[in-house]
Amino acid sequence: MTSLLESVQGGLLVMTQNLLPVYTNRRAKEICEQISNGKGDAGRGLPAVIIQSCQRFLREGAVNCEPLVVEYQTPQRQTIRLQIRWLDPSLESDCAHEQSRPYVLILLENCHTALEAELRLDCQKYELTDREAEIWMLLRKEYTYQEIAELLNISLNTVKTHVKNVYAKRKSSSEQGKVWYSR
Repeated sequence: MTSLLESVQGGLLVMTQNLLPVYTNRRAKEICEQISNGKGDAGRGLPAVIIQSCQRFLREGAVNCEPLVVEYQTPQRQTIRLQIRWLDPSLESDCAHEQSRPYVLILLENCHTALEAELRLDCQKYELTDREAEIWMLLRKEYTYQEIAELLNISLNTVKTHVKNVYAKRKSSSEQGKVWYSR
């Protein structure tokens, strides 16, 4: 079972309702380190944003069975998505009984890593040049055209030209029925 949990691509954290960690996979530990930069909750070793988000979920979770989704941006401009939900070990889906929900499941995803994987597929799908891929990645990370131009030391018109090319490739590709694979 442990090897199955470790093979999950994102971070996986299981906690009690008292916010004590029961299980943390390797990827969750890495993401927690990215978030906290060594400034975690001393008692639990978890970043404050996770503790605060779980506390909010527990306050609202008694009346709401929906997961709580939180996005946190690190100082390095990487977005971490937390998805917090009840974990019922009996696999029953009855949300009416709080005692049947002793655990909280937190799924952690580094959106930057997911975006890079998606970009690799986009590069293959749309046959992007290296520069187009670089600009497309920055655009997807919500950089402005001006910020991209300054970061890459190119003109604003060059950025616009590359973006126009990417959109043209995306449009022409969407008109064809193809399948792409990526690792």
